[in-house]
Amino acid sequence: MFTDPRVWWDAGKLQLKVNAIPHSVAEARERKRQKLNLEREFYNILSCSNSNTANDHTRLAEIKDLLKAIEDCTIEGAISRSREQWIEFGEKPTKYFYQLEQKRQTRNAIHELRLSDQTVTSQKYFDSL
Repeated sequence: MFTDPRVWWDAGKLQLKVNAIPHSVAEARERKRQKLNLEREFYNILSCSNSNTANDHTRLAEIKDLLKAIEDCTIEGAISRSREQWIEFGEKPTKYFYQLEQKRQTRNAIHELRLSDQTVTSQKYFDSL
């Protein structure tokens, strides 16, 4: 059906993307919901006046571990997205980034120097120092 392997590859990537995005969105929503529920439970336990029991301390430790796991999953996703962008777009800097760096250097350069109410802008003066 496909005359060129590149067309087949692009069609496969598109189909994977169509299936993966809704799944990932649903997973992210579920993680957010779990995180909110765990945070509420954590603060409810802390706000109770009798939170000095061993069961409460155990549950607080469990909640901390679960929140850490959720945070690790979020970080792993960010790293994966970043890696994918670098692979797709390449790692070499573009003209845009070079222009930004030149503008920054221009802003940080000393264009004039004032000494004792006297403005000095001559490069010859700087060379004589």
